[in-house]
Amino acid sequence: MSPRVCATRAGWCAASATLFVLVSCTTTAFVVTKNSPWSIFLVVTPLGVKLLERLYIAPLMNFRHTIDIVLSVYDEPPQLLLSHLETCCPKDTCRVFIYTSFAESARRSHSHERQQRGAYTKDEWSAVTTNFTKTVDVVNNEWTGAEATGYMKHIVEHYQDLAEVLVFAHGHVKSRHSRELCTAIQRGLGRLRDNVDLPTFVNINNWHQRRCVSRTRVRGQYATKELRDALYAAWHTLVSGDSVAEPARFTWECCAQFVTTRASIRQRSHKAWSHMLDVMSQGTYGGGLVAGFLWEYLWPTLIDEHGNVGKAAC
Repeated sequence: MSPRVCATRAGWCAASATLFVLVSCTTTAFVVTKNSPWSIFLVVTPLGVKLLERLYIAPLMNFRHTIDIVLSVYDEPPQLLLSHLETCCPKDTCRVFIYTSFAESARRSHSHERQQRGAYTKDEWSAVTTNFTKTVDVVNNEWTGAEATGYMKHIVEHYQDLAEVLVFAHGHVKSRHSRELCTAIQRGLGRLRDNVDLPTFVNINNWHQRRCVSRTRVRGQYATKELRDALYAAWHTLVSGDSVAEPARFTWECCAQFVTTRASIRQRSHKAWSHMLDVMSQGTYGGGLVAGFLWEYLWPTLIDEHGNVGKAAC
């Protein structure tokens, strides 16, 4: 029985068991099988997770497809965010689109400077020099009170010019939602792999409980019958002429940051997305044809209806 050798933070060891779990005295747990190629299946500790990220997540610099990073920003300092993106956005294949969307009605802001000043202007964002291509625009955040305004405007205005892969994210380097922005993006691209021609929706936030609502059941934190009814009503308002039947269920995770593909977005026509933007423009965070807070729950199904329906049961 030939030995297999594993590296840990504590050093090296050899073993010949068919299956064993090796736990170093510091951080990392490895599972290795004797009768299969070298494999690392699970890392369960914080430092172990960081180590594994460095081992298996392909940096954006080596990603083979074109990328648009679409950011909805509030009052985050431009220099801090854009300097961070320099570490992971290759100038030849990656573009960054900044949608500054701070408004008095905004419900979300992630900067520690919120008490010190208001939003940074379009000119202030544009003034920061970057190696990657950067486009800055202003959106009316009063329509949704959140990130959805910038996301939808980008889809509609750049429908004919989308990169193969798109990242939709909040404009902060780090928050309670996710790890550092570049790390979150890299993790999402790692899960996407090369399936850029297939519909997909990849959540890039930290783990949160998945919620699910259907006509007959509701499951998960904050999932209620009232929310269920609002989502189905919103769906028929948004895609009534673009979908044969309503989804069997809506399921989502916090917090509206995700990776998707051009192929996913183009499953729906430009006319369909334009209609959604028109509906959005008539809303507010808590009211209108489709209340702004509902968009967070709608994105997964709007972008990958078939795939998302299968991610939960309710």
